[in-house]
Amino acid sequence: MNVTVAATDSNETAATTTELTPVAEFEVGVDRNDDGSATVTVTRNDTAVENASVTVTADDAYAGTGNYTTDSNGTVTIAEPESTVTVTVEATDANDTATATAELTPADGLAVDVTQNADGAATVTVTRNGDAVENASVNVTADGDYAGVGTYATDANGTVSSPRRRRT
Repeated sequence: MNVTVAATDSNETAATTTELTPVAEFEVGVDRNDDGSATVTVTRNDTAVENASVTVTADDAYAGTGNYTTDSNGTVTIAEPESTVTVTVEATDANDTATATAELTPADGLAVDVTQNADGAATVTVTRNGDAVENASVNVTADGDYAGVGTYATDANGTVSSPRRRRT
């Protein structure tokens, strides 16, 4: 884009026209994966940057610290931490530098929890890495007479409600 700039002082005027080019937006992001690892993505103007240098440091012991180079998708995968850790990721390419900070936590994996409600019914909650799992298959068995025996699918909240337990 061409820009013309004019200045006036004491009845004297000067002007110039110059071409300005947009500054490239160089960014780095960190996204946690379901398995506990994280993907670092480096972009310039929303386009993947191949061969960018990535340095990962952490506030505590973490096996994923070190230097990496992005692949053709502009990404690097860093390891799952053994415990919660805050990482700082710095990406550089040419004269551009970007930094991001992220908290990484180990994968919890699939978990199931059962809570008996005040009315005797039970609520089953299925999570993966702390997030609700929709459409998980839940199989309920019992060592006695229980109307809730069967196979269910979790709802959008990762829950299934079963009938209250009958007295025997």
